Amino acid sequence: MTRLITAILCLATFAGGCTTYQPLDVALVGIEPLPSSMLEQRMRLQVRVLNPNDRVFDASGLSLQLNVNGQRLAQAVTSEPIVVPRLGETRVFLEASTTLFDLARQFLVLRDGAQALSYEVEGKLHGKGLRPDISFSKRGQAPWAPAGGR
Repeated sequence: MTRLITAILCLATFAGGCTTYQPLDVALVGIEPLPSSMLEQRMRLQVRVLNPNDRVFDASGLSLQLNVNGQRLAQAVTSEPIVVPRLGETRVFLEASTTLFDLARQFLVLRDGAQALSYEVEGKLHGKGLRPDISFSKRGQAPWAPAGGR
């Protein structure tokens, strides 16, 4: 009986290794301001999740952090189910918040003459059922031209 169980586990491991699973591509594609207070600013983030695999991906939620110029700017979470079709994409909308202090740090960096804004979106798609969580991180740069020009 032990040999049978061992053989089944080896076969399952071998069969599972034959399939390749490409990582999902998660990208921030939009930011929209929301009504805010003096100490907390709110925004709606639009995230695109692209699935290059030949099977549907579903998650129980998403959490992310937006860093700009190496500093945290905003955090967001959603517990809404996320379904990404096979060889397809879906858009996820999250409400994020940032504090006056996080914004003040950004203004200090920009005031010091930054020529570009570097950003990073990092987070996790939370697995559903037996599916494990999937971490993601995406970096980029956007040109920055201060008002009044230099």
